[in-house]
Amino acid sequence: NNFQIISSLLELQIKEIEDEKALDLANEGKNRVKSMALIHQKLYQDSSGLIDFDEYLQLLVKELSSVFNSKMKVDTKIDAKNLKFDVDTAIPLGLIINEIITNSYKHAFKTDKKNSLSISIDKTSKQEYRLIIEDNGPGIPKPIEIKKVNSLGLTLVNRLVKQLHGVVNLTNQNGARFEITFKDVIARQLVD
Repeated sequence: NNFQIISSLLELQIKEIEDEKALDLANEGKNRVKSMALIHQKLYQDSSGLIDFDEYLQLLVKELSSVFNSKMKVDTKIDAKNLKFDVDTAIPLGLIINEIITNSYKHAFKTDKKNSLSISIDKTSKQEYRLIIEDNGPGIPKPIEIKKVNSLGLTLVNRLVKQLHGVVNLTNQNGARFEITFKDVIARQLVD
């Protein structure tokens, strides 16, 4: 599909990049494309038009862990059982999760310690959900207002959360903890 073509093109371009910062940015872009490609792959495998999010998260975490460092062991717990989302919810949600997990791999996890990552999504009301992603890293070094950050990844998270009519809360509780509440497609359509 088109996402695989884009990913392949990025892979070819990445091979020629020598600048470390440019290489990191190109790899992050490639991971974003792979995140969306996984959703479309899951979508085409299911005739319901919905993405099994527990299965998707298992694949996404496996992909990201192989990208970052096979020497870095991360104990990952995923809890999103029996949750299926439409493509208009799954793509922004998948990108949000991709960004936050990427930050954990880049800033929280070390090769010389026991790393842990927890991802859970649960339904809190008829049309609202809560996503919690936690790691056991050092947390965010100083208190930040998440809506005013300058990093591309967290700016993207903010915009995607807004697209899902959600709210993001970042705290440090034995590591970084992102709690995001968001609405399903039906609730968003009622507001729009």
